[in-house]
Amino acid sequence: MHSFPYWLVSHLVGKLKNTVYLLGSPDNGFNNLGDFAQLIGINKFLLDNYLDHNIVVVPFKDSLRFVEKLNLHKLHDRDVFFIQSGGHFGDFSKGYNALRYALLTQVRTNLVVQLPVNVYYKPDSKRLELDVGFYETRHNFVCLGRSNYDSVFIRETLKIESCFCPDFAFYNYYGDPFEIGISEHKLLMSLRCDFESDFSGFFGDFGLINKLPDDLLRKDLQRVVGRLTGKVQGRLVKFMVKKSFEKFGFNVTVADPNIVKTPVLDVEKRILETVNYYRQFSLVFTNRFHSKVFSLIAETPYLFSLNKTKGKAEKLKRPYPKDFLFLRGYLNNYLPN
Repeated sequence: MHSFPYWLVSHLVGKLKNTVYLLGSPDNGFNNLGDFAQLIGINKFLLDNYLDHNIVVVPFKDSLRFVEKLNLHKLHDRDVFFIQSGGHFGDFSKGYNALRYALLTQVRTNLVVQLPVNVYYKPDSKRLELDVGFYETRHNFVCLGRSNYDSVFIRETLKIESCFCPDFAFYNYYGDPFEIGISEHKLLMSLRCDFESDFSGFFGDFGLINKLPDDLLRKDLQRVVGRLTGKVQGRLVKFMVKKSFEKFGFNVTVADPNIVKTPVLDVEKRILETVNYYRQFSLVFTNRFHSKVFSLIAETPYLFSLNKTKGKAEKLKRPYPKDFLFLRGYLNNYLPN
């Protein structure tokens, strides 16, 4: 599988019969390893399940121009368009919203599949009404949800065909866990402090542990958060939450191992190194979705703080490649005979 510039792909349309087009794939403008882990998993899934198709990958920066120059008369009936997965549906990325609108305005019969997304609309969102009006008439569109909450919202509110599909980072193999003599109270704290953050309480989800932390720690965190909500900058949030954990004996490392400087030369190696980094800790405290994903893969217990994106805070069990087997058959229901 190769990634082509949009002008070359445009010339290939119609010359390759039965083609899968993957649009919006991460490029050098992306800095989150979670996006690249999804892309690698998506690529492997397509290669494993679409042997009867040619596969063409179009980078995000070229995808909109590719769609605008698309010659519909050259498409074959069984050509399929996939859009890169991510947390970018609703009041999120303007770029991905524009890509979906452009593609579904152009392509009205071929199957268009939005790979698993999280959905977030602001309470006063003007976009929600616009999206409901637009998507309810796009009957060739299937939008997969990255949580059960997302798939139900997509299906019942937006009137788009949808089902739950795990994050494609889980489709990859990351090596076997190894013994490294983990300290019992070694904690990684990876917090984002932006429009998605919700520090109104703890906890959204906890994985690979049988119970929540000591009740006194919970109360202390909630006390700290109650004082901070809406009043301070992210650095102070991190500082005070760190102090709260340290008070109860944790050796805290504050880091965002998912975020990297671009370009990443050997992204698969870097992702494996990141998973192994998570394996060094006895506990991860985060509100980043892919920190939760990498914790599950590393078999490291985690606590997930609340998040305004409800689907990201939903309790998550680790999926494996076998949990994706249903998808090709499910999507075939929407292809012409």
